[in-house]
Amino acid sequence: MACRAVPPARTRGAWELLGLLDVRQGDHVCEVGCGPGALLRALDQQNRAPTICGLDPSADMLAMASRHNAAAVASGRVLLALGTADRTGQDDGNFDRVVSVNNVAMC
Repeated sequence: MACRAVPPARTRGAWELLGLLDVRQGDHVCEVGCGPGALLRALDQQNRAPTICGLDPSADMLAMASRHNAAAVASGRVLLALGTADRTGQDDGNFDRVVSVNNVAMC
């Protein structure tokens, strides 16, 4: 029987979401409402997207995402910025995949 690593419960959903996102090698990805950065970490560990942008309207959440993804942020692979779905600060067409999870209640 083959063994596989099981991510912690708090990030398990992020790993399950990766299959739905269908990120392909070279895709640029943006997560709107990245919160503490669990999906950003999973995307980084998947190692397909050269850049992953995390947007959140909360400076506190961005600080947490930065701590949870310190190496990827330091390398420039994960970029974090204040923003919302309608105010990304990015040009149209910058991303191949955009995702937002559990943010409706935050509006």
